[in-house]
Amino acid sequence: MHQEKNEQEYFTELKGRAAQLDGQQQELAQHVMELGRIHYIREDEEPFNECQRILKVQAEASGEPLFKPLAEVLRQLIGTTAGDVFAYITEHVTEYPYSTGYERKPFRTSDITFHTSRIYKRMVQLIRMDWIGFSLIDYLTKKDYEHGNDYRIQETISDWIAYELDNGNPQVLEALKGIVYGDNQTALLTRAMIKGMLLSHQEENYHMIGELLAAAKLQEGLRQSIVEQMDEGTPEALVYLLKVIVDQGFIRYSSVVRALAVWTGMGLESANQRVVRQLIEQAYEALTNSKLRQEWLTSANANEVYMSLWATAVHEERDLYGQVRQVMEQGAPYQKIVALYVLSNSGNKDVRLGIAREYLNETDPELQYWVLTNYTSNYFYEWVEGGTVADRIVKVVRTPLLENKEERRKDFERLHALFAQMKKGESAEPSKVLDFVNVYHRSDAPIQKMLYLVSYDMDATWIGEIVALKDQISPDLRGELLNHFVRNPDDTVQREFIFSSLSDKSMSIREFAVAKARKLTLAEEEMQQMEGLLKLKTGSLRQSVIGVLLVQPDKSLNGSLERLLRAKAELQRLGGLEILTKIYADPERAEQYETLQPLADIIQQPTAKEEQLLSKLGQEDAYTGTNGFGLYEPAAKEAWLEKQPDLGDFRLGDVFVGSLEKMKRFLSGLNELVHQHRDVEYTAEYYSGYKETLLIGANFRTVRLAQPNEEAVSMLSLYPLHEEWSRYLQESDMEASELLELVLYDRLDSMDQTLDRYHRYFSNHNMDYSELRKHKLLEGWRKDFAEQMYPLDRINEMQQWIAELMYNDQVSTLINAYFLDTPGDKTFDTIDFSLNTLMQAMPKDRLAEDMGMLHLLSSPWIGLEKGRVYDDESFKRFFHTFDNYNELAGVLNHFYSPLELEDYFKAYEKGLIGVGEVYRELLAGSDSRRHMSSLTNACNTWIASNPEFLEIRRTVIDRLLEVELVRGDLPTEATPKVMGLSRIEGMDYFIRILDGLDKETFVRGYVYGYGDRITKKESFSHLLKACYPRDGEDSALLKEKLSNAKITDKRLLEAAMYAPQWIEIVAGYLGWEGLRSAAWYFHAHINEGFSAEKETIVAHYSPIAPQDFNDGAFDIHWFHEAYETLGEERFDLLYDCAKYISAGANHRRSQLFADATLGKLKLSEMKKSVEDKRNKEHLLTYSLIPLVKPPEPDVRERYDFIQKFLEQSKKFGAQRKASEALVSRIALGNLARNAGYDDVTRLVWDMEARKLENLRSYFEPHALEEATTIQLVIDEEGTADIEIVSKGKTLKSIPARFKKDEYVAALKELKGDLVDQYRRARKELERSMESGTAFMMKELTGLLGNPVLAPLVRTLVFKAGDRLGYFNEDTSGLADPSGQQFPVGEEDKLIIAHPLHLYESGRWSDFQKDLFDRQIRQPFKQVFRELYLPNADERASATVSRRYAGHQVQPNKTVALLKGRQWTVSYEEGLQKVYYAESLIANLYAMADWFSPADTEAPTLETVQFFDRTTYKSVPLEEVPPVLFSEVMRDVDLVVSVAHVGGVDPEASLTTIEMRSVIVQESLRLLKISNVRLDGNYARVEGSLGEYAVHLGSGGVYKQAKGALHIIPVHSQHRGRIFLPFLDEDPRTAEILSKIVLLAEDQKIKDPQILTQLQT
Repeated sequence: MHQEKNEQEYFTELKGRAAQLDGQQQELAQHVMELGRIHYIREDEEPFNECQRILKVQAEASGEPLFKPLAEVLRQLIGTTAGDVFAYITEHVTEYPYSTGYERKPFRTSDITFHTSRIYKRMVQLIRMDWIGFSLIDYLTKKDYEHGNDYRIQETISDWIAYELDNGNPQVLEALKGIVYGDNQTALLTRAMIKGMLLSHQEENYHMIGELLAAAKLQEGLRQSIVEQMDEGTPEALVYLLKVIVDQGFIRYSSVVRALAVWTGMGLESANQRVVRQLIEQAYEALTNSKLRQEWLTSANANEVYMSLWATAVHEERDLYGQVRQVMEQGAPYQKIVALYVLSNSGNKDVRLGIAREYLNETDPELQYWVLTNYTSNYFYEWVEGGTVADRIVKVVRTPLLENKEERRKDFERLHALFAQMKKGESAEPSKVLDFVNVYHRSDAPIQKMLYLVSYDMDATWIGEIVALKDQISPDLRGELLNHFVRNPDDTVQREFIFSSLSDKSMSIREFAVAKARKLTLAEEEMQQMEGLLKLKTGSLRQSVIGVLLVQPDKSLNGSLERLLRAKAELQRLGGLEILTKIYADPERAEQYETLQPLADIIQQPTAKEEQLLSKLGQEDAYTGTNGFGLYEPAAKEAWLEKQPDLGDFRLGDVFVGSLEKMKRFLSGLNELVHQHRDVEYTAEYYSGYKETLLIGANFRTVRLAQPNEEAVSMLSLYPLHEEWSRYLQESDMEASELLELVLYDRLDSMDQTLDRYHRYFSNHNMDYSELRKHKLLEGWRKDFAEQMYPLDRINEMQQWIAELMYNDQVSTLINAYFLDTPGDKTFDTIDFSLNTLMQAMPKDRLAEDMGMLHLLSSPWIGLEKGRVYDDESFKRFFHTFDNYNELAGVLNHFYSPLELEDYFKAYEKGLIGVGEVYRELLAGSDSRRHMSSLTNACNTWIASNPEFLEIRRTVIDRLLEVELVRGDLPTEATPKVMGLSRIEGMDYFIRILDGLDKETFVRGYVYGYGDRITKKESFSHLLKACYPRDGEDSALLKEKLSNAKITDKRLLEAAMYAPQWIEIVAGYLGWEGLRSAAWYFHAHINEGFSAEKETIVAHYSPIAPQDFNDGAFDIHWFHEAYETLGEERFDLLYDCAKYISAGANHRRSQLFADATLGKLKLSEMKKSVEDKRNKEHLLTYSLIPLVKPPEPDVRERYDFIQKFLEQSKKFGAQRKASEALVSRIALGNLARNAGYDDVTRLVWDMEARKLENLRSYFEPHALEEATTIQLVIDEEGTADIEIVSKGKTLKSIPARFKKDEYVAALKELKGDLVDQYRRARKELERSMESGTAFMMKELTGLLGNPVLAPLVRTLVFKAGDRLGYFNEDTSGLADPSGQQFPVGEEDKLIIAHPLHLYESGRWSDFQKDLFDRQIRQPFKQVFRELYLPNADERASATVSRRYAGHQVQPNKTVALLKGRQWTVSYEEGLQKVYYAESLIANLYAMADWFSPADTEAPTLETVQFFDRTTYKSVPLEEVPPVLFSEVMRDVDLVVSVAHVGGVDPEASLTTIEMRSVIVQESLRLLKISNVRLDGNYARVEGSLGEYAVHLGSGGVYKQAKGALHIIPVHSQHRGRIFLPFLDEDPRTAEILSKIVLLAEDQKIKDPQILTQLQT
C-alpha cells in the first residue's frame, strides 16, 4: 500500500535525523517519534510520560520554559517553520480556553499544565503535516486541496494560520481576504480558517469575521461556525465579536442563543428574547469592566453575580477561586448557589475539591448538593477480563490534597456528620436559583465520597464505620460496599456483614453475599447459615448456596450434607440431594461420593421430588452433551465433511486478471449513463409502506422490497430504469467473471487503515480500542498473509479509481445487481475455491486469536457463495465449505455464517448427511437455542411439510424434556435449549411439567431465562406457556392420564389460567358449569395483552374492546353470569388461580371490581377516596357499586360526580389530565352498563336531558319578600341565569340582603350546574358529530324537552339515511333549507351531519346561506366547519402527510389547544390522539434537534401519521375514515393558525407542490435568477460548485452524485422579508425558496458546514 510505504520511509528518515542529535535531545526525539505514530494520545502513554519527565528535568536545570527543548527537537526533525509554529503554540496556549468539547467553558488559566495534552496533540499533528507534505498556502488557495480535509490535522491548521497572521505573512492574509470576500473561486471557507483568525492577535482579522457574521443572513451554518468558535480564540476576539452581536441585534438568531448557552453554562430559551438580550449584554459588560465585575459580586441580581464570576474565569480562572470563597463566606444562600455552580464548570478538580472540603458543614439542602458536586474526587472500577461485576477492581484517582491520611480522616468525619443530618431518600426538584438546573438529592451521596476516601488504603476501621450505616443507604450503594470494599474476610465486621447480607431485603445483595462466601472456608455456624437459605424457594439463590457448599472442605461438606438430609424442611433435603447428585456426576469426586453415598439412605420415605433426585444416583446412562444426548456420537463426524477439497492449481490471484482498461471503460460508461438519467424521478417504497419521490442522481435504491416468499426475481428489475441498465450491460459484453471481479473491488474492505477501523473484525482481540489505533492492519504476519492472498496494489488502484467516480454509489449498486442476476454456475467454482483457499492458507496458530483477519479477507466470498448455489452438487460443496468454516477456532459467536438450520435439514433430505449431523447442529451448535425456536416455530412450514423432519423435531423435544423435567435446583445441559422452544404439543408434557413443578409457583409475566443460572421455576414456567394440546386430545384423555397423578384441581385451574390454551380441556375435565366463560372473563379483565386468538375468544363473550378491558372497563353482565353459574366458592378459587395471568396490579383490581359489583364496598368510602386522593381505581369502582332504588337519582348523582372529576383534571399536567380523562371515560362506560344503557352515549344524553325534571319549581317565581321574586331563566340559546324582580322591575344583581338566603344560594348552585351542563352539552354534541354517534327519535325528543339542550339541538343539521335537515319535533322529521319535510321513523337512526356529508350531498352552500339568512348561531362549527380531504401529495406518500411541515408553533399554546381536543403530549410519544372506537392513533411529529440551533427553537411541525392502536403499524391515509382524517387535520390547522411563532400568518390554503412551483417560479423571476428550472417534484439548480435538486414537498436538498445535503434552515421569525417577498404565510415554502436561492448563488456561500459537504 502506497501510503504505508511513505509512512515507513518517513519515520526511517526521521530516525536518521534524530541520530544526529546529542544526549537528551536524541532521547527526547525518540519519544517524539513514538508519539508521532499514535493518532490519539493519552496521558498514560509511556512516551508521553517520558517526554514530560525529560522536559521537567531540563526546565528545573535551566530555568527556561518547559516546552522550549521540544520546539528545538521539532526544528531538527521536521523543519524550522514547524518548530517555530510549535514554539508559537506553547507561547500563546494559555491565552486560550483549556477545556474542549460540547460542555466546554471559555475559562482560561496561566497554569500551562492544563494545556499539556493539547500541546502534545499539536506536536503530533505537526509531524503528520510534515509526513503528508501539507502546504498552508495550497490549503488557502486551492479549492480541492487533497490534504485539506485530513481530520488528524484540523486543529493545528488553525494554529498555523494564527502564527502566520501574527508574523505578518501577507500571502496568508491576502488568501484569507480572498476567501472571505470572494466568490468561491479559490479555496472554500472552513472552520479551521475562522478559528485561525480568532486565535491571532490582529484586530483586522476579528473585523473580517465580524463582517462575515453580519453578512451570514440565510446561512445559519456560517453563523453557527463563527459563534461556536468565538470563545476558543483570544479574549479580545471574543469581546470584539460580542460587541458586533450586541450592536447588530444578532441575539435573535438561535445559533447565537445556543452559543451563549454553551459559553456560560446557562440553559436558555430563544423565546425569551428580553432575558437573552440582557444576558449577552451583561456578558459583554462583565468581560470589559473589571470594576463592574467586583460590584456585581454582591449584587441582589443572581444573573449579575453569575456573569461576574463567569467573566472572571474567562480572563483568569485562578482569580475565580478567591471570589468563590468570598461569596461562600459573606454571601446570601442564592449567591453561594451561583458561585458553586460556576465553580462546578471549572476543569481544575483539585481546586474545586479544596473549596468543597471547606464547606462540608453547609445545612441548606441545595448548597449541600453543590458542595458534594464540587467534591470531585471519586473512585472507579477496572474490569477484569472474563470476570463479573463482583470481580471489578476499585481504582482511585489520587490527589495531593488527600495524600495525608489525617486530611482524609477529617473529610471522612465531616462527610459522616453531613450524612447524619441529611434527610434520607432521593428526590429531584428545580434549583431555587438556577431555573435551568434540576437538583438531585441523594442522602447517601456523602457515603460515596467516604468510600472514595476508604479506597486509598482500604482502612478496615473506616469500612467498619460505613458498614454500620448499611441500613441507611440505598441497595445499590450497599451492593458496591459489599462487592468491592469488603476485601478482608478475616476482619470480624466485614465477615459479619457478608453473612448478615445473606438475609438482605435485596435479592441481588443476597447473591453478592453468596458469591463472597463462595471464596471462603466457612465455619460450622456459617455453614448452618448457608443451609438455612435452602429453606427458601428462590431458585437463583438456591443455586448459589449449593455452589458455595460444594467447594467447602470434605469434612465440613459431609457434616452439612448430613444436616440437610435430616432436616424437617423438604426444601433443605432437596438441596442436600442436589449436592449429592452433583458430586456423583463429577468423575473427579468419585472417591468423595463413595464416602457420602450412604447418607442417601437417611431419607426413608422420599417425596416425589426427592425420588426424582435419588433416581439420578447410580444412573449410568444419563443423557448429556458428552454422549450426544443419546442421539449422535460427539466424536464422530461425516467422513466427507472432514476432507479438505482438492483445489488443484487454483490461485486466488487468478480471480483478478480481467482487463483493467475494459473494466474502467465499462464503469465510466455506466457512470455516464447514470449522469444522463440523474434527473429522472422515481418512487421508492419502504418497509412501513411509506413512499418517497427520489432522483436517480442523488439517491439510487429499489423501487420496492422483494417479498420473503416471492419467486426468484431479477435484482435489476427492482431498480428504476432497469431496462436501460440491462441494455447497457448487454451491449458491454461483460462476462460474469469480470462482474465478479468488480463486485470484489466493491465489497473488499480498504486495507490501509489502523486496526480500530476494523473493530467489527477485531473486537475480541486482546488489544483495547486505543491499542488497536496504534497498529496498522497490514503489518507483520497480517501484511504477509494479505499480500500472499491478494494483489493488493491492483485492488487498491481499482478501489481508488472507483471511489473517484462521480456516481460511485449508484455504480456500486448496479454492478452488484448485475452480478447477482448472472447464472450461479458461471462463478460458483471460483467463489467456493477462493474461500477454501483462504481457509487452508490461514495459519492454524493464528485462528483462535486472529480469526478477524480471515473474516475480513473472506467476507465478500462468504456473502456471495450461498446465492450462487445452482444444483445439488453445488449445494453439497457449499454445505461442506461452511460446515468446515464453522468448525474453525475463533468463529464461534463472532462471525456470520450463511449456513442456516434449514440447510442442515436440506442436506439430510438430499442424503448428504445422516440424522446425527442434524442432531449435532441442533444440540451442540452455538446457535442451539435459536435453532430450538426455529424448529418449533409454526411459521416454518418447511418442517411441517416433511414427516421425517417432524420426527426429528419430536425426538429432540422428547429427549430435551426427558432431561429437563427431572432436574432439581441446578440447571441441566438441556435447560438453555428448552428455553428456546416456542411450541411443544402433548398432554403428557403438560402433566409432567405440572408434576415436576409440584407446589412451586409460576413466573408471573414474561419469562426471561438467559444465562447459565436459569432456575427450575423459570424453565418449567416457560415450558408450560409453550405447551399446547395435540389435535384430538380432550378432557376424557386428561381424566385417564390424571388417574395416577397427584395434581389437584386447583393446580389444573392455575395451569389453565397461566396457559389458556388448556382452558377448554380443563373445563371439560372438571365439569364445572360456566368454567369456560368464567376463565375467559378473568383473562379479559386481568390480562395485560391480547393475542389475536385471545381477542377472538373474548369477543364471543363481550362487546368491550380489549384495550378498554386493560384500561379498567368491566363487563357486569359477564361477571354476574360467571359468578352466579360457578357459585361463590368456585369463583373465589378461580380468582386465586387467575393471579398468574398478570404480572401487574390488574389481578387485585379485578377483585376490587368484583367486590364492588357484589355490593361489598361502600359507595361513600369510594367517593371520599376519589375526592381526597383522586384514586382512579376507586372512581372505576364507584361506578360499579349496585344502584339504589329507584336508580335514576343515583345514576344522575354518580354521572355528575364523574363529570366533576373530569372537569377538575384540567388543572393538572398533560399526562395526568390524559390519564384522568381516560379513566373518566371508562368509568362512564361502567356506569352505563351498571344502569342498563346500551352504550355510554345513551347514558350521557339521557342524563343531560333529565337534568331539569326535578328542577322545574326553580323556574317559577319564588317570593323572597312581599314585592321581590327570584327564579331561574334560560334564554333562547340555552344559557341559564338568575332573574330577580322587585316591584315589577328586573334588577341587575341580587341585593346584598338576600345573598345569604338559602334559596338564593341553591339557585346560584343550580345556575352553575346548568352552565356546566350547557358547556358540556356543546362539547358532547361536537364529539357526537365527530364520532358519528346515532340518535333514536325518542332520544332527540327527550333532548328537546330540556330548555338548556333544546336551543343547541334545534340549530344542528342531522342526517337520516341520505336525507339532511334540521330536526323538527312537531313533525318528527327533518326539514331542509327550502322547508321541505322528510319523515323519520321511530326506529330510524339519525346522526349529526359532518361537513363531509354536506360536501357529498352537494347542498353545503344551501345550509350555509340558510344560517346567514335566518341569523342562526350553532353551538359549534358545523355548517361552517373546515373540511380536509387527502390531497395528491398525501395519496402519493401513502402513509405520511406533510401538509403542515415547516410550521413553527409555540409549545405552551400548542399543548393548551390540543389538550382541549383530547390530544396527549409527552416526551416519549410526542403529540398524539387516540381513537378507541376506530383503534387508531393520530401522531403529529414535531422536529427538535438537540445538536443544531433548532434545540433552542420552538418545535417545527413535520409529519402527521396514523398508526394501528394494537399493532402500531402505519395505516395508509386512504384507509383512515374520512371524518377522522378531516378532524385530525383540523386540529393541526388550528394549532398552526393560533399557536404559530413570530410574525408569520399561516392562514394559508392547502400547501401543494404545484402551488410552491408557481411561487418559486415567480420569485425567481423577480430575483432574476436564471440557473434554476422546475421539473416535477424538484427544483434543479445548476450552481458553480455542482448540480443540486431541492424537493418542493419536503425541502430535502441533494447534490447530484453525492446524495443528501444538510442545510440548517433559518427559522421564519429570524429570516426577514427581504429574501422572501409575500411568502411568510408558509414557513416550509419560505425555507425551500431560501435554499434554492442559496444554492443558485453557491459562489457566495461561506457556511463551512455546507462547503465541506460540497467538497466531500
